[in-house]
Amino acid sequence: MDSASGRFLSVNSRFAEILGYAPDELLDSTFHHITHPDHLLEDMGSVQELVSGAVLEVQKEKRYLHRSGKVLWGRLRMVRMPSTPGESPQHISLVEDISEVHQVQELLRNSEERFRTLIADLQVGVLIQSADSEILLSNPKALELLGLSEDQLIGKTSFSPEWNVIHEDGTPYPGPTHPVPQAIATLQPVRNAVMGVYRPVSQDRVWLLVNADPQLYLDQSLHQVICTFVDITARKELLAQLREIEAQNKAIISAIPDLIFSFNREGEYLNISASNPSLLIRPREFLLGTKLTDSLPGPIAEQCLNAIGKALDLKEVQELEYALPIAGKERTFEARLAPSTNDEVVAIVRDITEHKQTAEHQRFLEAQLQQSQKLESLGVLVAGVAHTMNNVLAVIMGVASLNEKSGTAPQDLEAYKIINTACMRGREVVKSLIRFGKPTISMLAPVELLGLVGEVCSLLENTTLSRIKILAVGDGAPLWMLGDAGSINLGLMNLCFNALEAMPDGGTLTLRVSSVGGDSAEVAVEDCGTGMTPEIQVRALEPFFTTKDASSGAGLGLSMTYGVVKAHGGTIDITSQPGLGTTVKLRFPRIPAPVHVKAVTPLAPPLNLRKITLVDDEGDVRFLMTRMLKKAGVGEVETAASGEEALEKLLSGELPDVLILDQNMPGMTGLQLMAKVRDKYPYLPILFSSGQPDIESWEILKQPRVAVISKPFTMEEINVKLAQFASEHNQGQ
Repeated sequence: MDSASGRFLSVNSRFAEILGYAPDELLDSTFHHITHPDHLLEDMGSVQELVSGAVLEVQKEKRYLHRSGKVLWGRLRMVRMPSTPGESPQHISLVEDISEVHQVQELLRNSEERFRTLIADLQVGVLIQSADSEILLSNPKALELLGLSEDQLIGKTSFSPEWNVIHEDGTPYPGPTHPVPQAIATLQPVRNAVMGVYRPVSQDRVWLLVNADPQLYLDQSLHQVICTFVDITARKELLAQLREIEAQNKAIISAIPDLIFSFNREGEYLNISASNPSLLIRPREFLLGTKLTDSLPGPIAEQCLNAIGKALDLKEVQELEYALPIAGKERTFEARLAPSTNDEVVAIVRDITEHKQTAEHQRFLEAQLQQSQKLESLGVLVAGVAHTMNNVLAVIMGVASLNEKSGTAPQDLEAYKIINTACMRGREVVKSLIRFGKPTISMLAPVELLGLVGEVCSLLENTTLSRIKILAVGDGAPLWMLGDAGSINLGLMNLCFNALEAMPDGGTLTLRVSSVGGDSAEVAVEDCGTGMTPEIQVRALEPFFTTKDASSGAGLGLSMTYGVVKAHGGTIDITSQPGLGTTVKLRFPRIPAPVHVKAVTPLAPPLNLRKITLVDDEGDVRFLMTRMLKKAGVGEVETAASGEEALEKLLSGELPDVLILDQNMPGMTGLQLMAKVRDKYPYLPILFSSGQPDIESWEILKQPRVAVISKPFTMEEINVKLAQFASEHNQGQ
């Protein structure tokens, strides 16, 4: 290269290839042609240094312009060539393409930034520590829990002695037994260590539940330790209160009018408390030390001994009822036997003679009341789940939607699409739960069953961790039906979850789609699990019937599936044998394949909204919706956590272009806030953002300049909803 002019005198093929040129195309051109503008003056200065002889060689990293316009990173080495007097100075430029290195470095920086953002938002204290236990990084929650600043924490060892750390029993915490040194010494996780830490600023002590997880290199040497902890101070205080309550209970028991006995396994009377001794068969002094067989008739004594044995073996409360003659009159008693310590049973015996005469009628009324309460409780539960889960799904779907539009890698883009699909299904699950009491079809549309089954299998494969082999099988051409894809998806998921639970040791779950008789489409869910007895199979579709314990579910899964199938005009058939698995066949009316299955949603026009006020009681939802609105083109997003706060801002500040309201909020609801806003600002556009399934049908929201969007939603959906307000706003400018 000619140093004075910057003209290329000779170019090898590799240099030209890096920049997208043929070697001849660069000859007689200058380095200005390929140098990024940001480096041009710097390169000219370096060349001048070579020409003047100030330096003989220059090395640096710089950006180049590829022929296509793409920016490349290269490592440049310029070496001055020897020259004779009068000869134009020349130098050799050697370039190494390091674009991939810079890309990797950028990815690493982005990854670290995402990691720091993640732990900053956690509501769990996090400390990242070196192999020497030195604290390298902490999140805000850790600083809050420990009552320290970063300057007081970073560089110290975990819970230094000057912080006055103690064991759960109040003794000082020696270093070797601290969970972090233990994890470093053993290279194994340490779980659930309870520690008390004195906070110097607030002058109090906080109790922490600490976990320490060593992070290892590939050669199994220690890299660092992640220490996490949560505040359990309230829990410890609650346990102390519980101990006080237990002491009070002992005093209360002594005043209970019922008969209280304690027995060993052989039925020997160990203790008797009788506020009403007249109910005793024999005097207390006579019964102590004797056995049930000495004081009760044979059949009743045997019944009591069996209950004692079950209570001790099963560790469960046993109940029984029996009648005895007391003072010449037959009395009826109800006994509850609960396992105690030291192989003993405590029995509480109550005289229920006076209530027995009306028991049958009372039992009938109570059964009706209990069923009504179950349904009422279920409705309350569903409402709470709907509100909470829609907010959770809104955050997940919003993050996925934002990232899907941010130009991520193709594999990440596919993942975000899957997340969006799953969230959409989740939204339909919540709606389907609410519709359980009266199964209806919310939206009729052509549904291709094999594709729907494939989506179900895809979701299941991500939850079974390959423990169960999942197959989707079709018999040829696509089969179509008219229905609600979300409801059908929910029904299939209920069947699949039951099948997975029936195969605790693994197996194969097959979802088979086939044509039946030409006018019906069938989906069969087949497992190789434990199967059902004929007695259980007969009751399988009954609401609230379940073979599981009370903690495992309400027994609504199969009855919900039956409701969905029936609402679509279909039938359900169950075939099962104990030990040979179960097959559940769902049969639906079939329709011809539609010409146009999926409608294309038109792109929303660009938004030009200057300001939006967002009202939602969930902090995560406010944060995410703010980002979505900003990305949608909104200039300023003002947030409020309650209707009262929003009303104050609207009355005292600048009026927004659009007001976005959540319906279910503590205190003032969305509808109540809208009523107050409409009194003051009758033309202010209002968008309701709610997870209430039927909110779009509310008459009160069918008025001008009011719209509704169901949580969760994507970027496209919020754009479409805001477009009508943006159009009106832009026309008014």
